[in-house]
Amino acid sequence: MNRMLAFVLLALASTSVCAITPKTGIWWNPNESGRGYVLEVNGLTLVASVYAYDENGNSLWYLASGTLTNDGANFQAPLYKYRGGQCLTCDYTPAVPDGDAETIAIAFSSNTAAVVTLPGGRQVNIRPFFAPSQDGALGGLPISFGDIDMLSFDTEAQATSCEVKLTYRNSGSAPITLSLYFDVLDAQGVSVQQISFSRSALAPGATAQDSEHVNAITGAPSTCEGFTLRFNSNASHLQ
Repeated sequence: MNRMLAFVLLALASTSVCAITPKTGIWWNPNESGRGYVLEVNGLTLVASVYAYDENGNSLWYLASGTLTNDGANFQAPLYKYRGGQCLTCDYTPAVPDGDAETIAIAFSSNTAAVVTLPGGRQVNIRPFFAPSQDGALGGLPISFGDIDMLSFDTEAQATSCEVKLTYRNSGSAPITLSLYFDVLDAQGVSVQQISFSRSALAPGATAQDSEHVNAITGAPSTCEGFTLRFNSNASHLQ
């Protein structure tokens, strides 16, 4: 059996249930169009393929398979590289492994938001291709908490932090005083900070926006990269 096919079939053999189940399909960073990540999830098993290019612009495929850990929040596995193979209109030719495996890691903050750590340590925020918006996917938005609909995030890089703006709406019939908490997760899925958005007596039907600052993640390309946000329903409250 072809090595690549056998690798994928073996990976899909086990099933279970995770608190986070990453959405199956194409993931990307809209600021890096032309490169992407195809994720296939079956229970606790994730198969990831990456389409990218080498230093000379020649196309390459990468393949990794492993187990989701930390209730589906984390994935780390060897990343195998392949080149050659069948052209679109040619007879079948198998792809050829190229070099030794490296390591890829993905930290999911929700079903639709993640940070991928590539070989060499570069970190990239990714989301499914069909997701509400790049900034909205930062925390897996839109989501609802009681009668509060959290709609989207906007971000603006500062010198030593990232300003995060949350837009939300009161969809209920009475005023709401709210505190919405989010855990800041680094690329390994570790909580490094907690931020909150609070407001008193938000009127029924009203939409508001509040901002908080996330401290820069060491080693990230910019102050608004290298982290994701996970809504903390236990700490949040409405009244």
